[in-house]
Amino acid sequence: MLVYAHDARAGEKHERSDLLINELWVSRQGHLSIKVLQELYVTLTQVVPSPLDLEAASKILKNLSPGGCMSPIPRMCSAPSTFNSATGFPSGTR
Repeated sequence: MLVYAHDARAGEKHERSDLLINELWVSRQGHLSIKVLQELYVTLTQVVPSPLDLEAASKILKNLSPGGCMSPIPRMCSAPSTFNSATGFPSGTR
């Protein structure tokens, strides 16, 4: 759903996903795990037919986590721009 929300070419799926994510954002009822953000980053930069550059994908992740990051492992809260594009984990962790 997050990928569709950022892909205007997805037509109706984009519209529905974008609307739902915005509703969750406004109501503060949506939560994203670090794992989901990692998978989104890898998907946006490698899996989709027209991958985003690392800077554009990093910007999306930063917008999805404006309050910072909560993790039992502090190094998992690295800035998205330091993610290893192959694994979705912060560089040097895998």
